[in-house]
Amino acid sequence: FSPSPNCPDCVGLSEELRIVRLVMEMGYIPIAISCADETRRCWAPPRDIPRIEYALNHPLLLSGLSFHGDDGGDAGRDFDGDGGGGKNEKRGGGGERPERIFSIGASSGGALAAELVTKQISQAAIVMVMSLSDPVVKQMRKSPKPTYFAPMPRDKGTLQRVQRNVEALRRHGDENG
Repeated sequence: FSPSPNCPDCVGLSEELRIVRLVMEMGYIPIAISCADETRRCWAPPRDIPRIEYALNHPLLLSGLSFHGDDGGDAGRDFDGDGGGGKNEKRGGGGERPERIFSIGASSGGALAAELVTKQISQAAIVMVMSLSDPVVKQMRKSPKPTYFAPMPRDKGTLQRVQRNVEALRRHGDENG
């Protein structure tokens, strides 16, 4: 978020603000969660995944409150992308977690986004400027989910590792691959 009296330390990077705007325009609720390591600011799945699960099960999110400043309801909103809307749409307003959760992260946050997929917390991941460890790729191969990699092309080492990740994930049906 942009700096404000409520968040003077917020940076408000233009690319992050654009992601939030696009996510909201699509009818989703963006949730930003900071890692627990306030010094290094790196994500650590054993420490941070329980915090993420707590946030996703937080009563405010599950209460069905309007996050869009509209009429306070979700009538007519297409939360599952099927072109419908209204009473059959579920995003967690009935005291349950939204059915479709997508994770996005850069660097260690990208690796965490993929970990959330392996733990069935997220249904898809966008992994930016990061490759994945072999154990994470192996877990993802067991239960494939949509994953988009966005490496920096000028970072040749990471780009090569991401290409190996993609090839390994494409071989998910090959038990020896």
